[in-house]
Amino acid sequence: MSKLSVEIGKKIKFYRKQRNLSAGELASHIYKGVSTVYKYENGSVAIDLDTLNEIAVFLKVPLSFFMDGLGYDMEQNSEENVLLEGEHVFEKGDVLFLYNYSFHKIVKSRIVLTSDWEGNCAAASLYYNLKSEEDLYECSRVYTGNMTSYDFLTYFSMVNHCSPTELIHICSYNPWKCTGKTWGIISGVLEHPLMPVSGKILISKEGVDVRSLEVEDLSFSKEEWKHFRGDNMLCLDNMMQGS
Repeated sequence: MSKLSVEIGKKIKFYRKQRNLSAGELASHIYKGVSTVYKYENGSVAIDLDTLNEIAVFLKVPLSFFMDGLGYDMEQNSEENVLLEGEHVFEKGDVLFLYNYSFHKIVKSRIVLTSDWEGNCAAASLYYNLKSEEDLYECSRVYTGNMTSYDFLTYFSMVNHCSPTELIHICSYNPWKCTGKTWGIISGVLEHPLMPVSGKILISKEGVDVRSLEVEDLSFSKEEWKHFRGDNMLCLDNMMQGS
Protein backbone atom coordinates (compact mmCIF):
# COMPACT_ATOMS: atom_id res chain seq x y z
CA MET A 1 0.00 0.00 0.00
CA SER A 2 1.23 3.50 -0.80
CA LYS A 3 1.88 6.15 1.84
CA LEU A 4 -0.47 8.48 -0.04
CA SER A 5 -3.37 6.01 0.20
CA VAL A 6 -2.69 5.41 3.90
CA GLU A 7 -2.74 9.12 4.69
CA ILE A 8 -5.95 9.74 2.74
CA GLY A 9 -7.52 6.70 4.40
CA LYS A 10 -6.73 8.03 7.87
CA LYS A 11 -8.50 11.27 7.00
CA ILE A 12 -11.57 9.47 5.65
CA LYS A 13 -11.84 7.43 8.84
CA PHE A 14 -11.30 10.46 11.07
CA TYR A 15 -13.96 12.64 9.46
CA ARG A 16 -16.40 9.72 9.25
CA LYS A 17 -16.07 9.17 13.00
CA GLN A 18 -16.34 12.90 13.66
CA ARG A 19 -19.73 12.76 11.92
CA ASN A 20 -20.71 9.71 14.01
CA LEU A 21 -21.25 7.67 10.86
CA SER A 22 -20.67 3.95 10.49
CA ALA A 23 -18.63 2.47 7.66
CA GLY A 24 -21.87 0.94 6.41
CA GLU A 25 -23.57 4.33 6.13
CA LEU A 26 -20.65 5.70 4.14
CA ALA A 27 -20.56 2.60 1.93
CA SER A 28 -24.26 2.91 1.19
CA HIS A 29 -23.88 6.54 0.11
CA ILE A 30 -21.03 5.89 -2.33
CA TYR A 31 -22.52 2.57 -3.55
CA LYS A 32 -19.57 0.49 -2.36
CA GLY A 33 -19.28 -2.49 -0.04
CA VAL A 34 -18.37 -2.01 3.61
CA SER A 35 -15.19 -4.00 3.04
CA THR A 36 -14.20 -1.53 0.30
CA VAL A 37 -14.65 1.40 2.70
CA TYR A 38 -12.42 -0.33 5.25
CA LYS A 39 -9.81 -0.89 2.53
CA TYR A 40 -9.97 2.80 1.63
CA GLU A 41 -9.51 3.71 5.28
CA ASN A 42 -6.55 1.43 5.92
CA GLY A 43 -4.93 2.40 2.61
CA SER A 44 -4.82 -1.09 1.13
CA VAL A 45 -6.83 0.11 -1.90
CA ALA A 46 -6.18 3.38 -3.72
CA ILE A 47 -9.22 5.62 -4.03
CA ASP A 48 -10.10 7.43 -7.25
CA LEU A 49 -10.73 11.18 -7.23
CA ASP A 50 -14.43 10.92 -8.10
CA THR A 51 -15.12 8.61 -5.16
CA LEU A 52 -13.04 10.79 -2.84
CA ASN A 53 -15.09 13.80 -3.92
CA GLU A 54 -18.34 11.90 -3.16
CA ILE A 55 -17.01 11.10 0.29
CA ALA A 56 -15.98 14.72 0.88
CA VAL A 57 -19.46 15.94 -0.06
CA PHE A 58 -21.14 13.34 2.18
CA LEU A 59 -18.88 14.12 5.13
CA LYS A 60 -19.31 17.87 4.50
CA VAL A 61 -15.63 18.70 4.35
CA PRO A 62 -13.76 20.34 1.44
CA LEU A 63 -12.01 17.94 -0.92
CA SER A 64 -8.78 19.85 -0.30
CA PHE A 65 -8.74 18.62 3.32
CA PHE A 66 -7.83 15.16 2.08
CA MET A 67 -4.88 16.58 0.12
CA ASP A 68 -3.40 19.05 2.59
CA GLY A 69 -0.26 17.96 4.37
CA LEU A 70 0.28 14.79 2.32
CA GLY A 71 3.94 15.64 1.87
CA TYR A 72 4.41 16.15 5.60
CA ASP A 73 6.63 13.70 7.46
CA MET A 74 6.30 13.97 11.27
CA GLU A 75 9.66 12.42 12.11
CA GLN A 76 11.61 14.24 9.41
CA ASN A 77 10.07 17.64 10.20
CA SER A 78 10.59 17.31 13.94
CA GLU A 79 14.29 16.69 13.32
CA GLU A 80 14.81 19.38 10.71
CA ASN A 81 12.80 22.25 12.18
CA VAL A 82 14.97 25.30 12.82
CA LEU A 83 14.05 28.92 13.17
CA LEU A 84 14.46 30.81 9.96
CA GLU A 85 16.87 33.66 9.57
CA GLY A 86 14.93 35.06 6.61
CA GLU A 87 11.63 36.79 6.09
CA HIS A 88 9.37 34.38 8.02
CA VAL A 89 9.66 32.74 11.41
CA PHE A 90 7.74 29.78 9.97
CA GLU A 91 7.70 28.10 6.58
CA LYS A 92 5.76 25.48 4.60
CA GLY A 93 5.85 22.07 6.27
CA ASP A 94 6.74 23.44 9.69
CA VAL A 95 5.21 21.66 12.63
CA LEU A 96 4.49 23.57 15.82
CA PHE A 97 3.98 21.79 19.12
CA LEU A 98 1.17 23.31 21.19
CA TYR A 99 0.48 22.66 24.87
CA ASN A 100 -2.31 23.89 27.13
CA TYR A 101 -3.76 22.97 30.51
CA SER A 102 -7.42 21.98 30.35
CA PHE A 103 -9.69 20.01 32.67
CA HIS A 104 -6.84 19.20 35.07
CA LYS A 105 -4.44 17.81 32.48
CA ILE A 106 -1.83 18.99 30.00
CA VAL A 107 -3.14 18.69 26.43
CA LYS A 108 -0.72 18.06 23.55
CA SER A 109 -1.56 19.30 20.05
CA ARG A 110 0.22 20.14 16.81
CA ILE A 111 -0.12 22.76 14.10
CA VAL A 112 1.06 21.97 10.58
CA LEU A 113 1.56 24.67 7.97
CA THR A 114 0.37 22.97 4.81
CA SER A 115 0.42 25.46 1.95
CA ASP A 116 2.72 27.91 0.22
CA TRP A 117 3.05 31.38 1.60
CA GLU A 118 1.13 34.27 0.15
CA GLY A 119 2.77 37.35 1.58
CA ASN A 120 2.75 36.81 5.33
CA CYS A 121 -0.10 34.25 5.31
CA ALA A 122 -0.21 30.45 5.11
CA ALA A 123 -2.79 27.69 5.46
CA ALA A 124 -2.64 25.80 8.76
CA SER A 125 -4.18 22.75 10.42
CA LEU A 126 -4.45 22.17 14.17
CA TYR A 127 -4.64 18.57 15.46
CA TYR A 128 -6.01 19.07 18.97
CA ASN A 129 -5.53 16.72 21.92
CA LEU A 130 -3.28 14.10 20.37
CA LYS A 131 -3.52 10.56 21.69
CA SER A 132 -0.53 9.34 19.68
CA GLU A 133 2.86 10.83 18.87
CA GLU A 134 2.99 8.93 15.57
CA ASP A 135 -0.43 9.60 14.06
CA LEU A 136 -1.85 13.11 13.78
CA TYR A 137 -5.35 11.73 13.24
CA GLU A 138 -5.37 10.09 16.66
CA CYS A 139 -6.75 13.35 18.05
CA SER A 140 -10.01 14.81 19.34
CA ARG A 141 -10.56 17.43 16.65
CA VAL A 142 -9.00 18.91 13.53
CA TYR A 143 -9.23 22.63 12.87
CA THR A 144 -8.22 24.21 9.56
CA GLY A 145 -7.70 27.80 8.56
CA ASN A 146 -4.98 30.38 8.19
CA MET A 147 -1.94 31.74 9.91
CA THR A 148 -0.77 35.35 9.55
CA SER A 149 2.69 36.20 10.84
CA TYR A 150 4.18 39.62 11.56
CA ASP A 151 7.47 40.78 13.07
CA PHE A 152 6.56 40.07 16.69
CA LEU A 153 3.13 38.42 16.63
CA THR A 154 1.48 35.50 14.85
CA TYR A 155 -2.27 34.95 14.49
CA PHE A 156 -4.19 31.78 13.72
CA SER A 157 -7.88 31.60 12.80
CA MET A 158 -9.33 28.11 12.30
CA VAL A 159 -12.62 26.22 12.27
CA ASN A 160 -13.75 22.66 12.92
CA HIS A 161 -15.70 21.89 9.74
CA CYS A 162 -17.46 19.00 11.47
CA SER A 163 -18.89 21.55 13.92
CA PRO A 164 -18.73 25.03 12.32
CA THR A 165 -19.64 26.81 15.57
CA GLU A 166 -16.20 25.77 16.84
CA LEU A 167 -13.99 28.60 15.68
CA ILE A 168 -10.71 29.16 17.45
CA HIS A 169 -8.31 32.09 17.40
CA ILE A 170 -4.73 32.11 18.59
CA CYS A 171 -2.51 35.11 19.15
CA SER A 172 1.09 34.48 20.19
CA TYR A 173 4.42 36.17 20.38
CA ASN A 174 6.83 34.85 17.76
CA PRO A 175 9.36 32.28 19.07
CA TRP A 176 12.72 33.52 20.19
CA LYS A 177 15.56 32.17 18.05
CA CYS A 178 17.54 30.95 21.07
CA THR A 179 14.80 28.64 22.34
CA GLY A 180 12.05 28.27 19.73
CA LYS A 181 9.42 28.62 22.47
CA THR A 182 6.72 31.19 22.94
CA TRP A 183 3.43 31.79 24.75
CA GLY A 184 0.05 32.88 23.47
CA ILE A 185 -3.69 32.98 24.10
CA ILE A 186 -6.22 30.63 22.49
CA SER A 187 -9.90 31.62 22.33
CA GLY A 188 -12.91 29.61 21.23
CA VAL A 189 -16.01 27.93 22.57
CA LEU A 190 -16.61 25.16 25.08
CA GLU A 191 -19.22 22.65 23.93
CA HIS A 192 -20.67 21.44 27.23
CA PRO A 193 -21.92 23.83 28.43
CA LEU A 194 -21.73 26.14 25.42
CA MET A 195 -19.71 29.20 26.40
CA PRO A 196 -16.83 31.37 25.14
CA VAL A 197 -13.46 30.43 26.65
CA SER A 198 -9.83 31.59 26.55
CA GLY A 199 -6.67 30.00 27.83
CA LYS A 200 -2.90 30.24 27.84
CA ILE A 201 -0.79 28.10 25.50
CA LEU A 202 2.84 27.22 24.99
CA ILE A 203 4.02 26.90 21.37
CA SER A 204 7.35 25.33 20.53
CA LYS A 205 9.28 24.58 17.35
CA GLU A 206 10.38 21.30 18.95
CA GLY A 207 8.58 18.76 21.09
CA VAL A 208 8.61 19.37 24.84
CA ASP A 209 8.77 16.58 27.40
CA VAL A 210 5.42 16.94 29.16
CA ARG A 211 7.02 15.65 32.37
CA SER A 212 9.16 18.79 32.43
CA LEU A 213 6.15 21.10 32.21
CA GLU A 214 4.53 22.52 35.31
CA VAL A 215 0.93 23.66 35.54
CA GLU A 216 2.33 27.12 36.24
CA ASP A 217 3.99 27.11 32.79
CA LEU A 218 0.53 26.97 31.19
CA SER A 219 -1.36 29.14 33.66
CA PHE A 220 -1.78 32.89 33.82
CA SER A 221 0.70 34.45 36.24
CA LYS A 222 -0.17 36.53 39.29
CA GLU A 223 0.93 39.61 37.37
CA GLU A 224 -1.38 38.75 34.47
CA TRP A 225 -4.33 38.21 36.83
CA LYS A 226 -3.49 41.55 38.43
CA HIS A 227 -3.83 43.21 35.02
CA PHE A 228 -7.15 41.44 34.50
CA ARG A 229 -8.56 42.63 37.80
CA GLY A 230 -7.31 46.17 37.29
CA ASP A 231 -7.97 46.70 33.57
CA ASN A 232 -10.63 44.06 32.82
CA MET A 233 -8.39 42.75 30.03
CA LEU A 234 -6.63 39.40 29.79
CA CYS A 235 -3.08 40.35 28.86
CA LEU A 236 -0.05 38.15 28.28
CA ASP A 237 2.94 39.87 29.90
CA ASN A 238 5.48 37.07 29.98
CA MET A 239 6.94 37.57 26.52
CA MET A 240 10.41 37.13 27.96
CA GLN A 241 9.64 33.60 29.20
CA GLY A 242 10.59 32.37 25.76
CA SER A 243 14.03 33.90 25.90
